[in-house]
Amino acid sequence: MEEVKFLEQAVSDWNKAQMIRMFAEDMEKELSKVVDNAKKEKILRWLEWSRNKADWLDPLTAKEDELLGKSKHIFDIINEDNI
Repeated sequence: MEEVKFLEQAVSDWNKAQMIRMFAEDMEKELSKVVDNAKKEKILRWLEWSRNKADWLDPLTAKEDELLGKSKHIFDIINEDNI
């Protein structure tokens, strides 16, 4: 049962990461409507930040974050013999 819960959590985290990436992509497409360069630059930084968080959340991507620490990469977790 623990393996099923692990799988469900990994899929949920992966799905959240995909949704964040899709949102960022669509948001970036709308960026052409922003005429203020300072505002556009701030939004671009936020998009980079959000994509980094998506990478951290994605269990298929090994990522280290200043705030969140090291992500849980699924290959490492499976090899820990906890599953």
